[in-house]
Amino acid sequence: MTADGRSVRLVRWRAGEVEELPVVPRVPWPVPTHLTSDGSVLLVSDGTFDGPIARLDANGWTLIEDLPTGPQAPWLGSSSDDGRIVTGTATTGDNRVDCPEIYTCINVNEAFVWTEETGTRRLKDLLVDGCGYAIEPWSISSAWISSDAKHVVFGANGPDFPDAYVRASLEN
Repeated sequence: MTADGRSVRLVRWRAGEVEELPVVPRVPWPVPTHLTSDGSVLLVSDGTFDGPIARLDANGWTLIEDLPTGPQAPWLGSSSDDGRIVTGTATTGDNRVDCPEIYTCINVNEAFVWTEETGTRRLKDLLVDGCGYAIEPWSISSAWISSDAKHVVFGANGPDFPDAYVRASLEN
């Protein structure tokens, strides 16, 4: 909070002048984390790790909500260069995966993908249902999308690969 009790302020330079950006709703300590190459989209995370990720474009702020099963604390992975696709990690609680007795999987994080059209959804659902990947029984805990939105790298855990990072094409 600032001395006058407002949320942290974000500003930008425009035509040699400092312009204050609108206050980010429900993000008391906005930390800029991504800016598109043309400067049209800004993504911020909450510096307190309690609030949502927010996206600012010409239409104003959009909150990137966590997965429906999780608390409100997503972490930004990355964004496509145009800012239309955002990936990251959502805390979804105790998400036990069936694993062999010698390997215990407890995953409280789940990778997500967000678009304005679909909202927030599990990356695993997109990879299985939308792209046809057979990735059961893996859990996917983190994700980063390429700037052109054609590929994603994700952190995966499963019986065959306890800790793996996998690159997948989204052009199926």
